Amino acid sequence: MSIQNYTFHIDEAASAGTKNYYIPFDRLVEVEAVSIVACSTITANGSNHVTLTVEGNDGTTDLCSRNTDSGGTGTDIVAGTSEDLTMGNNEKAGFSGSQSLKITSVQAGAGVATNVVLNIKVRDARDFS
Repeated sequence: MSIQNYTFHIDEAASAGTKNYYIPFDRLVEVEAVSIVACSTITANGSNHVTLTVEGNDGTTDLCSRNTDSGGTGTDIVAGTSEDLTMGNNEKAGFSGSQSLKITSVQAGAGVATNVVLNIKVRDARDFS
């Protein structure tokens, strides 16, 4: 089985709201791991923060998420430090060649400048239908 890494750069100015991004797949794949690295440190804050979420094959179920909400579970995302995100809902990690991986960025409060790179590790999946 072939392993491939998709890198995705998010570079957003501080601006409250939700933005969606998509990575299309051209074959059956299964997401195995996601890591994040900030290009510049994003300091945790209780009012102005960001939540980044990688969604499963239904476009709504979280595979993994990372936030900088110091009033919740968030912490700083330190520049240059690669961080593996905790994966969940593995039953939604398989994608067909006609599906796209959805990445959601939600900036709360006044927002926060977000300059990060996500690395999505996938492996080819087999169709057992």
